[in-house]
Amino acid sequence: RWSLSEIVEVHHMRYRLQHKAFEMHCADHTSAFFAFDTKKTARYAATRVASSAGATLMNRRAKTEAAERAKELWRRQKLSTFDYLMALNVFAGRTLHDLSQYPVFPWVLKEYEAETIDLADPSVYRDLRKPVGALNEERLKNFVERYKSLLDDPDTPPFHYGSHYSSSPIVLFFLLRLEPYTKLARALQGDRFDRADRLFHSVAETFKACVESSADVKELIPEFYYSSEFLTNTNGLKLGVRQDGSTIDDVVLPPWAKGSRHEFTRVMRESLESDYVSENLHHWVDLIFGHAQRGAAAVERCNVFYYLTYEGAVDIDTLEDDDQRNAIETQIINFGQTPAQIFRRAHPVRLPPQATEHVVSISPESLKLATVVSSESNGLPMRAQAVVHATAYDSRIAVVTAGRMVSIQRLQRPGTTFGLGGVDHSTAYALEPETTSRLMLEIDVDADSLAHSQSVNVALKGKVLLSVGHWDRSMRIFDIEEGREMQRISAHRDVTTCLALCELGSSRSWDEASHQMDQVIVVTGSRDTTLAIWEMVLPQGGWGFSKGTKVLSAEPKMICFGHDEAITCVAVNSSLNLVASGSIDGTLILHDSRDGHIVRALESTPPGCIPSSIELLPKSSLVVCACGVAGALSVHDVNGATLAKSLSRHEAFDAFCVTRDERHILIGNRRGDITVRAVHDLSIRAQINVANAGVVSISPVARDECLVVGLADGRVCLW
Repeated sequence: RWSLSEIVEVHHMRYRLQHKAFEMHCADHTSAFFAFDTKKTARYAATRVASSAGATLMNRRAKTEAAERAKELWRRQKLSTFDYLMALNVFAGRTLHDLSQYPVFPWVLKEYEAETIDLADPSVYRDLRKPVGALNEERLKNFVERYKSLLDDPDTPPFHYGSHYSSSPIVLFFLLRLEPYTKLARALQGDRFDRADRLFHSVAETFKACVESSADVKELIPEFYYSSEFLTNTNGLKLGVRQDGSTIDDVVLPPWAKGSRHEFTRVMRESLESDYVSENLHHWVDLIFGHAQRGAAAVERCNVFYYLTYEGAVDIDTLEDDDQRNAIETQIINFGQTPAQIFRRAHPVRLPPQATEHVVSISPESLKLATVVSSESNGLPMRAQAVVHATAYDSRIAVVTAGRMVSIQRLQRPGTTFGLGGVDHSTAYALEPETTSRLMLEIDVDADSLAHSQSVNVALKGKVLLSVGHWDRSMRIFDIEEGREMQRISAHRDVTTCLALCELGSSRSWDEASHQMDQVIVVTGSRDTTLAIWEMVLPQGGWGFSKGTKVLSAEPKMICFGHDEAITCVAVNSSLNLVASGSIDGTLILHDSRDGHIVRALESTPPGCIPSSIELLPKSSLVVCACGVAGALSVHDVNGATLAKSLSRHEAFDAFCVTRDERHILIGNRRGDITVRAVHDLSIRAQINVANAGVVSISPVARDECLVVGLADGRVCLW
């Protein structure tokens, strides 16, 4: 059963190349696929569900318009390549619920045999201008000859390739080691595994076959760029012995992966987001989803497949011969379906990124001090208080001190309007206080919470402050612009120690409108060992908060009971549907944010290492935990594997964050230094001395273009 209130989109879909299905997408990132006997029934059902739920009905026109918006976002570097390809697959009717039209991704790399790989070297990449079948010039000659020989065939339209780049057997080939795909793969072979020599054994061998075999032109599936579980024979399947005597077990990885499936996936994802792919992906999009998918352009690019893989090639409903109908449906199900054509004109080239974007991750050693704002400039009292929290909302930065004093700063970028309308022509960044946005609160805070960055947070684009750590066990919500308390609520039996929030819009990363949040998930942790999950919703009428406005319900949505000791840190992410939390005994637990059940416990921190901060990384599905006093860091995947650990008891730190692109961890110590570490292995990439006072908070701005650093003496630095 599905709640109508959770359904956000209903997509008209194909099933066996006929428009007899629809797929509904829910707010919690789940979806369901429904196929019907007739087109009329499917269309009626989709329309009724969409209208009843108040959901967007995604017909072909709506998908085309959405694809154009996604294309522009990707072109302007506002959407990652992975998210763009996933969006195009959705708009082209690809779905995880039908193996015969599973999402298709490109082979990006061609180097799978070297000991090391340099992603800045163009020679390691596959030629994205060509389909897989055209990557080998000698083999291509045979395909072209086949096409020419069929030009005069009255029964079969000419084609280059008899096999396809995406089909249900290809998906099962790659996902063989995971259920339910194991069972489906066995069913395809008469309840047994295929011959060992034909199974997915080695990445290098598979790519070689795709380039050399006359029957193999497959592309990849999305899992190659975000998951590593399918590469491991976790279930201990007896997959057989090859003719060379080797036993099929885990997938053999390229030497440059150093035997780590996580490293393999990381490098694959890095390659997908590389400059080379940004400069050339438009060619591949033309082949799979665009103007070179069909017609003269497809012939010119040697990109024509067997005619039954294309929509409209045959109308199955008009066939009266049952045997013929069954044969055609079997062909469609097992031998590939070409995605619906989205673009009719050549896809534009991606624009280069702005020079300032991702500078924190790309070249952290080049960061330079841009400005320092004193507590007086902040509009805060003269007595110094540590800046424990700084949150950036594009050009709006909320600064919070340990005593819950708040100021809102405007980030002035180089060459932007400054002050009363003048233009700053300098190359430096600057901060300018919003005189109307200062909140000074003298409130009772538990001493242990004073300097805890997770005891405060700012929501709704810097409009609202949330504060915990109070003696009355409450969470308090303040209207920053009006300088007044809006709400005081509690769900815990002891002091609330930490809080985290996740701002939601739609789940559509490809739509700029989806970036406007309409709901916030708030999670609080307490000394009483419980977590409370709340929902914050914008009041009707927009951003204004009238007196008496309540943005949180009096009771939490749910309480989670996974911990045995006081909770010290928490994180929440709606894309992963997870809450991550740490407790004073070193336990790290993942809960489901939708229903509160325990997903799994992660490896505990070392003895004596109390978790102080925790982060969920949605793009890479990782959890990063910091134990500041002990100088410890650990990185885990959401399935429970520990990927990296670092322990430096003489390097205690108070500030911790992860860059927006999820490539680097930033930690700030009491000497005024920031250390930049790589997320995947915690290796040190740079060390920067930012001030002569302790670093208490760090926050990257926008697309990692600069850092807002809060100091123990009340100053704010912009790097």
